[in-house]
Amino acid sequence: MKIEPIYNVKIIKNILIPMEDGINLAADLYFPVSDEKFPAILEYIPYRKDDNTVPRDSIHYYFAERGFVGVRVDIRGTGSSEGITNDEYEKVQIKDGYKVIEWLASQDWCNGSVGMWGTSYGGFTSIEVAMLNPPKLKAITPVYATDDRYTDDCHYCGGALRAYYDTGFYGNFMVALNALPPSREIYKERWEDVWRNRLENCEPWIFNWLENETDSDYWREALGRKYDKVRCPTFIIGGWRDGYPNPPLRLFQNLKVPKKLLIGPWTHERPHRAIPGPNIDFINEMLRWFAYWLKGIDTGITSEPPITIYVQTYDEPSPTRTQTTGYWRCEDSWPPKDSSEIRYYLKGRGLLDEFKPLEEKAFDSFEYIPTIGTKAGLWSGGWITCLPLDQRVDETYSLNYTSKSMDKDMLILGNPIMDLYASANSDIAFFIIKLIDVAPDGKSALITKGILNATRRDSFEYPKPLEPNKIYKLTIQLDATCWLIQKGHSLRVSISGGDWPNLWPSPKEWIGKIYRDSSYSSSLTLPIAPPSRNDLPIPSFLPPPELKEFVRFIRKEHSWYIVDDMFDGSVTVKANVADIYSFPNGDLYESEERMEAKGYNKLPSNALVKGFSRKYLKRFGETFEVISKSSLNSNIEEFILNIQLEVYRNGLPYFTKNWSRKIKRNLL
Repeated sequence: MKIEPIYNVKIIKNILIPMEDGINLAADLYFPVSDEKFPAILEYIPYRKDDNTVPRDSIHYYFAERGFVGVRVDIRGTGSSEGITNDEYEKVQIKDGYKVIEWLASQDWCNGSVGMWGTSYGGFTSIEVAMLNPPKLKAITPVYATDDRYTDDCHYCGGALRAYYDTGFYGNFMVALNALPPSREIYKERWEDVWRNRLENCEPWIFNWLENETDSDYWREALGRKYDKVRCPTFIIGGWRDGYPNPPLRLFQNLKVPKKLLIGPWTHERPHRAIPGPNIDFINEMLRWFAYWLKGIDTGITSEPPITIYVQTYDEPSPTRTQTTGYWRCEDSWPPKDSSEIRYYLKGRGLLDEFKPLEEKAFDSFEYIPTIGTKAGLWSGGWITCLPLDQRVDETYSLNYTSKSMDKDMLILGNPIMDLYASANSDIAFFIIKLIDVAPDGKSALITKGILNATRRDSFEYPKPLEPNKIYKLTIQLDATCWLIQKGHSLRVSISGGDWPNLWPSPKEWIGKIYRDSSYSSSLTLPIAPPSRNDLPIPSFLPPPELKEFVRFIRKEHSWYIVDDMFDGSVTVKANVADIYSFPNGDLYESEERMEAKGYNKLPSNALVKGFSRKYLKRFGETFEVISKSSLNSNIEEFILNIQLEVYRNGLPYFTKNWSRKIKRNLL
């Protein structure tokens, strides 16, 4: 069902919503022009509604044209809201979200029902606010969100520290973004005081992430898989190439509310413009959900199969491909009915087959290469188009086990599990498992991967060092996927000790052994579904909509470099992006991010990641420039983090601040 635009739209900027402690949050409202009462749909994020995320205004305009009040609110201490913020997902932020929903529902123009949606941070806050059970929150749509901040977020993975992202991009990006001024129109003579308070009191969020190296109450406080606390209908949207492929299936399986799930082949970009496509009008799908739960209109969405997923098939590996070959598929339950499992064993001569090995005391050895992994692409939360390359270069430095060519199609749907019998001659070692589709011409396409810091083999909360050369059984869950291995293709398991620059290298040189004998039978278990299903109808998605443009977007740069230094044995990965937003009134907003990650094969303890973030704002008849520089380097015992913030007003220095901290490595 297509929800048609029938209303003109009125926009009111920077309404102040009071919080219980006297802080005001700034909100933009997009109204249908009518005397009717309408439900509100809230997006609640820290990424500055007035400049950095202005293109999202078009989605709220789309809402308003179709009979919903679109609402954008800056979280306290960010954008044009008052207060300070010293971390993501602080308790007070979520309590504020509850208060915002109460305020919206009480307005004369509201019918008393509120929905929430958002991508990434906005998806997180949708779930977190729903856990507080606001009576007027009737439905949510989290997009690219997580239910577990330690196991499935941008900071740690498999108990290992993510490398490039927090320091080289996100954490540093937020230092700069939070230093830009709020709207002068709101605060008038108080404007500079509000800005100064933020500059002097906001701390970099990244300190909290680095100082909590193991799973703990810090990570579980906000989300922590507390499914019973979510009591409103939930429409989950995910992407197989997004940085959060596991939570959508977990959320759907565990939530005990009316629910729906949509997963496409997308990276961390909204489905109407994500690369790779196919792209769809996901906004229409969200409004069908909200129309049912907030207005009581039967849009047919609850009569459709609850799960719609995209089946990926082989495409020649390319970091910039725009489409994923495949097809849509529906399920009526999770796990899917008629699903099964296939177990493949690691065998001699690099074979992978379904028969348990009969050999005794058989193993394969590999040398830990800290900078392996550059062909796996960049974790999708920052640079969204850096998809995996051909895996054959990484495979050269890995242990590889390959099946015979498939005699029929095989559909992998869910989380593969690797039961790995392994040892290392070190007390710290990481094991990275890649699952690969090998085409008849030999090209290797990455399907999915799994990671485990083996010191977290029993618990992410209480790590224990490895006993050198002792054989351990390591159970490694690979990221969820939906992938059709076509007839004539082969399946490959590739095992290594690094994933650079996505993971910070383990600090010591080591040799690993993978056991594949009758006593220690390393194996891969694949969740298998029938390749096709004809008993459930496939929804017809609308093509991407033509949205109203509020700014002119100019992309100045988007680059990705991998540089090998033959003399010092280092591998450096660089990625740069620079954008400009040109406003109709002549205002400008410029954003520039530069990341550099350098790892050393001969000295794995001494990795380095640097981030550079520049924000430039021409507004209020003035110019503002913010530059944040961060560096995280390590030795065998500790991480050393340095951050430098510079703020310029009309080209002159206005504010500076430096931070430096050392954090002991806890079996990382």
